[in-house]
Amino acid sequence: MDYVIEHFREVLLETVPLMEGAQALLRQDDESWIIAFNDEAVLELHVDDRLHKLVLSMALGATKEHQRATTYHALLV
Repeated sequence: MDYVIEHFREVLLETVPLMEGAQALLRQDDESWIIAFNDEAVLELHVDDRLHKLVLSMALGATKEHQRATTYHALLV
């Protein structure tokens, strides 16, 4: 798995500078990174060894009341 993580790190280092609005790539630990964007959005990436997957997470903020059902449905699907 170490090779996979190292290869992923190399891919991140190559691609993040090409992302529109990307300001910084921060390494939290051996398996977690944060990409900060200029609009204050933050994308967290974490390699889950147990699931053998890359997990992405991001705070979305509050939804407008009339959009909640649609937003929640989209997130659950």
